[in-house]
Amino acid sequence: MTSEGTRISGDRVIRVRRQTSANCAPLYVAPLHWQWGLGKRLLAASLHGLARMTFDTATLWVLAVNRRTRAFYERFGWMPDGCEKSVNLDMTEIRYRISTRRWSGSANARNHLGSP
Repeated sequence: MTSEGTRISGDRVIRVRRQTSANCAPLYVAPLHWQWGLGKRLLAASLHGLARMTFDTATLWVLAVNRRTRAFYERFGWMPDGCEKSVNLDMTEIRYRISTRRWSGSANARNHLGSP
């Protein structure tokens, strides 16, 4: 979680699905705080924490029509894994996946988010 003074400006929730994979809830940053690097820091902290807990992969679901969010995750190495689901009659979510292995054992891993 990140905060600005006494106001929460971003949040991240992680749900463990099975022993080697974690299912992450979508990242949220308040629109007033977009472009400040908060999303990148929340994402880096989440992936670093999952790697320390020995999870091999992380997944999350994103609305197919949400191009901004999809581009954000793709910029940092998340890729659609081919799984889709309908959330109502006219909305589809796409599952994204990332390996957390590159985040384990490196004290500077958080600084390399998005770098191949």
